[in-house]
Amino acid sequence: MEKLDTRGLSMSFAATSGIVYLVLAALAIIAPSIAARFSNVFSSAVDNAATAAANNPGLTAGTFFIGLIVAVVAGLAVGALVGSMYNAFVENMETSEVRHARATVHHAR
Repeated sequence: MEKLDTRGLSMSFAATSGIVYLVLAALAIIAPSIAARFSNVFSSAVDNAATAAANNPGLTAGTFFIGLIVAVVAGLAVGALVGSMYNAFVENMETSEVRHARATVHHAR
């Protein structure tokens, strides 16, 4: 099996996270009640609609940029973690296959 380019994978995760964040931020600006209901799908224990209705200033420039940075950095970290773990598993599988092949040859003698 081929190993993954961890750097490329982490950049892809970061870009995807940033794009998803931008889409969800746009939804929060355009239709806050729909965005609150949508976020309830992912955090069913918290009533986001009630939180949004409380004295909440909503999405400000500061919270927007902080959220974007956090989303992109989290995407980088998750991509790097996924790539590293995948590569470690591939390396472990290849090592196991070599050991198995050696053991098979040794038993055949």
